[in-house]
Amino acid sequence: MFSLLIIDDEPMIRNGIKNAINWKDFGIIDVYAAASGIEALSIISKFDIDIIITDINMNEMDGLELISRAKEINDKLRVIVLTGYEDFGYARQSIRLKVDEFLLKPVDESILVNTVCEQVKFLEKQKEQEKLDINKQRACGTIEQIQLERILKNLLKNNSVSELDFNYLKNHYKFNLEMKLQVIVLIPSRQQNLNTPVDPFKSDYIRNTCVGLIDSKNLGVTINGDKNNIIIIYFSEEGTNGTLEKMAELNSILKSEKSFSPKVLIGSEVEGFNNLHISYNDACYLLKNKKNSYREIFHIKQSIFNLDNYIEVFSNLKASLMDNIADKEEVLHIVDIFIESVDTYNLTERFVRHCCFELVNSAFYAYMNSANDDLQGCNILDFLKLISTANKSDAFEITKSTLSLLFSENEKSNYKIITDAKVYIKENIQNDLYVNDIAEYFNVTANYFSRLFKKVTNMGCNEYIVKVRMEKAISLLQTTSLKVCKISELVGYRNTNYFSLSFKKFTDKSPKQFREDSRS
Repeated sequence: MFSLLIIDDEPMIRNGIKNAINWKDFGIIDVYAAASGIEALSIISKFDIDIIITDINMNEMDGLELISRAKEINDKLRVIVLTGYEDFGYARQSIRLKVDEFLLKPVDESILVNTVCEQVKFLEKQKEQEKLDINKQRACGTIEQIQLERILKNLLKNNSVSELDFNYLKNHYKFNLEMKLQVIVLIPSRQQNLNTPVDPFKSDYIRNTCVGLIDSKNLGVTINGDKNNIIIIYFSEEGTNGTLEKMAELNSILKSEKSFSPKVLIGSEVEGFNNLHISYNDACYLLKNKKNSYREIFHIKQSIFNLDNYIEVFSNLKASLMDNIADKEEVLHIVDIFIESVDTYNLTERFVRHCCFELVNSAFYAYMNSANDDLQGCNILDFLKLISTANKSDAFEITKSTLSLLFSENEKSNYKIITDAKVYIKENIQNDLYVNDIAEYFNVTANYFSRLFKKVTNMGCNEYIVKVRMEKAISLLQTTSLKVCKISELVGYRNTNYFSLSFKKFTDKSPKQFREDSRS
């Protein structure tokens, strides 16, 4: 999926292109907007932008200069020029800058969408070609294979893997780190086990066949295992049936060409490279328990290590609940995800009750720690009594109702904090205002205060502070003859130039121009 940046100094055009079209339907996930070339360059520096749509005639920096400087940052940027100037000189300069499309305003929405879609298709082909090129290099046994095998073997054995190594998989090999995977262990002789060395020539032949059948088609990665065994990290996007079909095809090739076939052990399907050890353990478990069998292919439908896997899933859910404790809707949504996950992992009622208690206890602790408030009407011991003998469905209902009560009992005090905070901001607008300091003033944590402020006001606290500063500045410009530098100081800005830039961003006018227009 790709990202799009729209640059136009006319808000109606800029926001119209951004909001009127459902870009996700056309492969665009992130859409940014900029009112000037300077703002656009800042966004391009911070984010991975794939496509830009830019006007030419803009203040501060025209579109042609923007394109030139943007391509110095990202030379793979796809550029669409959208302008009201039908001038051959502009078109000629656009060609020199390797602009991909040149459209005249006003442009039909369908034409604009089709133009963007053409760029998306180009980028998709480009990425696919990059993947193929990398796979060809890896299949030829370059030094990258050694680095790749080191990382994958650490993942298989659940050893520590650095963030740098994960980034290497993501950026160099273009792997989706969250994709569905299965580990396949191939034992060249069906009467061998994992600890018995095998004929290295037979092992090499099987490995080379796997590389041709799997790696070269971007279906997975083949690496050397211990004792000359072979391991395949298979991209199982088609599910277990697709994996079984591919292994049957491999065995058929080996039988017809070399009159032998390996023992194939297929681990459970897992999501993400960080769970590879679960699938690998499953494959090893199969070998241990099927060592005397003469069958060729074995697979396990669901991981026997699902409880260990679920503990990690549950820990993430609990952490997310504590991080979002100021947002009732998000907390209850997390509980719904927890309920769905219980069905997926087929957990016992006793373990479910334990998880429910952990969630509620964590919520109580997070709320008290964040808001420094007593929980009126909610008692953790009462909850424990209710849930101690409950079945799964009752445990879920008790958990949700307890958390709902937690929020409803304290909702009024939460709203009062924000109401008082807004008054505090307005009374201290001439001073330096920081979210941490405001939260500390009201005896709550900064994280809790920020989430609560956004939930109640639908805007961030810093955004609200800027809004109040600008509204006061507008009033002073309209009703007084104070100099701009003095107004800047009265609304909390120590740097007049920065105030002027902020004011123009808020009103699309400089302070001086705004004052003149308001009095004309």
